[in-house]
Amino acid sequence: MQLTVRRRAIAVTIVILGVFAAVVAGVSLQLRGQWRGRLLEREGEVVRAVATMERVRVAEAATELELPGGDEPFEVALQTSKNWEGVLAVRLFDIAGAFIDAVPVEAFEGAMPAIDLALLARGEPVVRFHAAFRLSDLFLTDVSGERVPLLEVNAPLPAPAEHPGEEVIVQYWIDGEALARELAAVDRRVLRQALVAFGAGALLIAGSLFWGFRRLERANALLQARADDLARANRELAQSARTSAIGAITAHLMHGLRNPLSGLESFVASQGADAGDGIEWASARESARRLRALINEVHGVMGDVQTSADFEITSSELCAGLCERLQAGAAKKGVRIEVADPTRATLDAKTAGLGGLVLANLAQNAIEASSAGSTVRVEVSCQDGLADFAVSDSGPGLPDDVAKEPFRARRSTKPDGAGIGLAISWELARNAGGELSVARTGAGGSAFRLRLPATVSRPAGEAR
Repeated sequence: MQLTVRRRAIAVTIVILGVFAAVVAGVSLQLRGQWRGRLLEREGEVVRAVATMERVRVAEAATELELPGGDEPFEVALQTSKNWEGVLAVRLFDIAGAFIDAVPVEAFEGAMPAIDLALLARGEPVVRFHAAFRLSDLFLTDVSGERVPLLEVNAPLPAPAEHPGEEVIVQYWIDGEALARELAAVDRRVLRQALVAFGAGALLIAGSLFWGFRRLERANALLQARADDLARANRELAQSARTSAIGAITAHLMHGLRNPLSGLESFVASQGADAGDGIEWASARESARRLRALINEVHGVMGDVQTSADFEITSSELCAGLCERLQAGAAKKGVRIEVADPTRATLDAKTAGLGGLVLANLAQNAIEASSAGSTVRVEVSCQDGLADFAVSDSGPGLPDDVAKEPFRARRSTKPDGAGIGLAISWELARNAGGELSVARTGAGGSAFRLRLPATVSRPAGEAR
């Protein structure tokens, strides 16, 4: 669940950052275009203003000297070109776009586009920057094909009052190295501003999204935990309902079977004695004993589970109760019970009740499998929120067929055994939220491991 939320968060962040990057790029390109347009517009306005002033000056001088003004527009164009360094060519067109003259003479006559004529007719200059212009397209004598930056400025020259109708268009071709450097500086400035804007925005967006998704992840984790708690409560309610129903039926059945079984066992015993203790009667007595042992075992399990209350029991108390319960049987067989519990683990009442039944069955089996003078050990450890109980003996170990499937119900080889003790213990461990397993078995004895959910408490004064 958390991995899915994180993947979605990363995907959403990438998409949003991509959109933001596209917006920043679009705005930056628009800003770049505006700045470049303003630079070119500046060049055009300067050329137009200087050319207009120069034409007025030339016209006034010609009037004072009473000179003819036939070459006056071309003279204006030449005089104006002296105000800038790097003017490579000047071409003159009439207001209709027809070529008039050019300097130097090697320059092509050229043609004026119709769209430019419309703007020039309104008195607006037309400026273009050619980053890599081929000189052979401008001069007849240049065959090198060299490409250089050029600034093309088309400026209208209005007719002076003394010579109406002499409107012309002057076209300047100027070396564009300086303008190219200025435009490159503009591009670097725009790029730097775009990177700063994107970096700051990306940090803000990523931080906001990270904070939002972290809150969403915590909310999802809390929701998942509550859903797990609800599912666990539902399972426990269902298990409790099933246990209650089955327990009531089983208790009624056990109570109803006890008296008839006692009478049947007495009858079989008396009939076996009168009949000379034949094989059939001996088998009947054995079956009656096994049935009684089964009923007593089921009745004991039911009684212990139903008496569980809402309180806590330490592992030490659980082991002490276990020793007290089994001490008489162990002493009768000459077996000692040793308990090692340094953990001080605490279990709730239900877990302790079910776990106590499992431990009692495991310890009873260990006592029965041990010889006189041997020891049955119960060791307790605690880690990762689990109390680990190990019950070991030094007996002959489990039979091969039992060792393969130790928790499957089967016919017992013990005189009073029902063959379901380990199966019931495994089911009780599972219902307690724990796990029962065989740690080892063989000629050196068997060891069973029961793990139950628990907490660890420290005695007063112990350092944390």
